[in-house]
Amino acid sequence: MFKVDELNFCARLPLSILVLAGTSALAFGQESTSAPLPPNTMSIIGQGQFWTAPEIAEFSGDVVTRGDTLAEARDAHPGPAQAARTTINELASGGLKLESAGYSVREINPCDPYGAGRQLNNPPPCDEEHYFEATTNFRLSSANLVGLEDLVSTLAAEELRLSRIYFRVEDRRTPLLEARKDAARDALEQAKAYAEALGVELADIRNVTDGDAAPIEGYADLVMPTPGAKVPIEIAVPDQLQFNANVRVDWTISRLAP
Repeated sequence: MFKVDELNFCARLPLSILVLAGTSALAFGQESTSAPLPPNTMSIIGQGQFWTAPEIAEFSGDVVTRGDTLAEARDAHPGPAQAARTTINELASGGLKLESAGYSVREINPCDPYGAGRQLNNPPPCDEEHYFEATTNFRLSSANLVGLEDLVSTLAAEELRLSRIYFRVEDRRTPLLEARKDAARDALEQAKAYAEALGVELADIRNVTDGDAAPIEGYADLVMPTPGAKVPIEIAVPDQLQFNANVRVDWTISRLAP
C-alpha cells in the first residue's frame, strides 16, 4: 500500500501596519522611504481568509521510453503512449478529463560539463553513457474526488509516471471575494481598536487599496510504485482550501473633544 498522508501548504505571515498623521505624517512598521501620508490619517492593512472545500484534482502523467539512439527511444514510444491514452479515454466515464497532451524527445548526457552540479573548468570523471528519452505528457483533472484513488491507481498500473496532485476549486473568484470581505472587516476592527485606545474618531474613508489575493491550494505528493505495478494508492484529499487577501484602508481621523 502506498499512502499519501501529508499535505503541504504555504503560509503567509500576518501583517499589520498603523499609520497616524497629525501635523506631520508618521509611519510605523514602514520603510522611511515610504511616501508620507496626508495629515490626520490612519492607515490600516487588514488580512482576510476564507476556507472552502476542494472541487477538482489536477495532476499529470508521463509516458517515457529510453534508447541508446533517438530512433530506439522514438520507435518504442507509440505502444506505451497509446495504451495510456486508451486507459485515459476509458476512465472518462469515471470523471477523468484529459486537459492536454504533449510529446517531446531529448538527449540526456549525464556527463555534460554544463550540467547541474558539475565544474566547468575541471569536471570530475564520468563513465555514464548518454541516452535518448521520448516523453508524452498528459495533463489530467477530475472532479470525482471520491473516486480519485481508484482513478489514480488504474493509471499507475499503466506505463505512467504520475506526479503531485493539486486541489482547487472551479471558480476562484467567489472565495477570493469572500477573503477580501474578511480583510475589510479586519481592517475596520483594527481601526476601531486603535481609535478607541488613542482617543480619536474615524471620519471619512480616504482611500481603499486592494492588496494580494490568492488561494493557498493543497497538494499531495504521490509515492509511486514501479510503473505498471498494480498497487492501490491512497490519497488524502484536504477538507478545506485556504484563500487569502489583504487590503489597505486609509481613514481621516480627528481628535475627540476633551
